[in-house]
Amino acid sequence: MSHVDHSGPSSVSTLRDQAEQHVLEHTESGTGGEPLSEDLVHELRVHKVELEIQNEELLAARNELEKSQKYLSHVFYHAPV
Repeated sequence: MSHVDHSGPSSVSTLRDQAEQHVLEHTESGTGGEPLSEDLVHELRVHKVELEIQNEELLAARNELEKSQKYLSHVFYHAPV
């Protein structure tokens, strides 16, 4: 999942499209199940990928916030009084 764009928050449709594309690329064809169960499995896989993408975006945002916090702490504690 390292190919996700972290330039900004994903819209729901973009996130869904990314997840759908990932599932289509990584799903074996011919699962042999009933159509309804295949649809449910597909939806669960897509939802899982959506959550993975959201998690990556949240981790990236947290890292940026930690960098900002360290910088601002440094500026605050080393500012002339």
